Amino acid sequence: MRRLLALSHFVCAAVFISLFLWFGASFFEILLNMSSGNVWTNVPIAIILATTQAGPFAVIGIWMAVVGRWIWLAEASSNKAILTTHKIILAAGILAIAYGAFALAAASKSAAEGGGLMGAIGLFPLVIGGCLSALALSSILYVRSASSTQQLEG
Repeated sequence: MRRLLALSHFVCAAVFISLFLWFGASFFEILLNMSSGNVWTNVPIAIILATTQAGPFAVIGIWMAVVGRWIWLAEASSNKAILTTHKIILAAGILAIAYGAFALAAASKSAAEGGGLMGAIGLFPLVIGGCLSALALSSILYVRSASSTQQLEG
């Protein structure tokens, strides 16, 4: 169970770092299409955009890898950080699920009135929120059970 949970954190880290690379690279692909100056005058703007938009994905990915390592090695000293991290992830996951459900309800209403071409977009936050919530809940339950087991042994 512990190794599987750690591996799921490593997979999550790989997904976030891949998103960082994809978003970061996309800003440099638009350099030729930026309107002012030549390519080299637009590089600082592209770097700022890439850092502000894609940077959080890299930070989250690195942090998820660190948490995965803690879980893999079963370091009891990191339980508080793991719990805090996953409480935040659980809150974000629940918000994403709520947003996805709201988006699908709005898409259904729009489709009834003849629109709704992009209605399925609401599935993305719903699925992502569900995955993040499942990861967070399983991590919280694992840490709580590991903590209670250590207290009984100690």
